[in-house]
Amino acid sequence: MNKLVIKKDSFYENPFTDWDCMPMLFSSHRDYNWGDQSVMAEGGYNSLTEEFEARVKDVAASIPVYLYRHSGDTVSSKPFSCPWDSGQLGYLYFTKEQAREMYSIKRISAKKKAQLEESLRRHVKLLDYYVTGQVYGFEVQDQDGEHIDSCWGFYGEDVEGIASNLSQDDFPDQDLKKVVEEAFENIEY
Repeated sequence: MNKLVIKKDSFYENPFTDWDCMPMLFSSHRDYNWGDQSVMAEGGYNSLTEEFEARVKDVAASIPVYLYRHSGDTVSSKPFSCPWDSGQLGYLYFTKEQAREMYSIKRISAKKKAQLEESLRRHVKLLDYYVTGQVYGFEVQDQDGEHIDSCWGFYGEDVEGIASNLSQDDFPDQDLKKVVEEAFENIEY
């Protein structure tokens, strides 16, 4: 019987610099400057929000991004409760040009803006997976531990994504999602 082994991916990409169609990050933190996908705050304003609204034009949708930094980083679209080790990192946003290109539209309706904001929340989650190192790969091994197949670069515990990349032939008469869930319980680091 074959075995599915989930492992941490050691050589994963930064989705904000290595992938297309990513939102922009307006950031106040020097560690979160990703070239073309970033606009760095310069200061001289009463607040980060004031600076964002003054400097960044043609925004289709935006959401705040918060950083908690204590023995590692984690990010969220909601504020953290710790006032000492957390604060607003900046804003994640799509420009109107990006939105029009992504959806092949001319006008950004309220419904489309809501969809863009939901997409931004998913991107914050992706960013959190990246900064916390929650990127995985899998190996299918035979009963002797020999490599049959593998795939890498799954951000977060993407059970459905991994299951969709498995061959039912490797796990006959088994529910692939259940196989992946069980493998996540025994991650190899």
